[in-house]
Amino acid sequence: MVETDIGEWNHPTLKIKNPAWIHSKESFHQWWNEDSKVNKRVDTKVKLCRTNRYSDIYQYISNAFFPVDNNGWNKGKGGRNFHFTMEMHLHFLYEGGEIFNFSGDDDVWVFLNGKLAIDLGGVHGRRTQNVRLDSIAKSHGFTKGTFTEWTSSSLKDILLDLTSRCKPTWDT
Repeated sequence: MVETDIGEWNHPTLKIKNPAWIHSKESFHQWWNEDSKVNKRVDTKVKLCRTNRYSDIYQYISNAFFPVDNNGWNKGKGGRNFHFTMEMHLHFLYEGGEIFNFSGDDDVWVFLNGKLAIDLGGVHGRRTQNVRLDSIAKSHGFTKGTFTEWTSSSLKDILLDLTSRCKPTWDT
């Protein structure tokens, strides 16, 4: 559904022509870019927590992920805002052995160093996919001991095995 290389302004680019839930490439572009006629930027935080104090595994889990309730244009029934796009960035030190697990519904894409690593695009219920970074390191252009960028769209759960012992930093 999206191109395998991240597009202009570090955002996904629509590959297929007008899927039923997207009106055009231009409307898809509006998911990622502010346009006062159709969307509002709402900054929020997502906190990843260590699974335990001896672990380098960080996670975020939610069965009711509504980070912009009562914000934006569509406040929805009971204040629930179902119509949002979320973009997250994480810089981490790749040391080998890391695994990213993602779970979400409707259009979750994960890019590592600007290349598509996880594609859960389309309209669907919760799906899960993981990527072992060692298996894609060469094709995605990172080597041990280098900082790598992760970019993602909307999600429900994240489980990151960050053996580098670094604390993730987020821009959402």
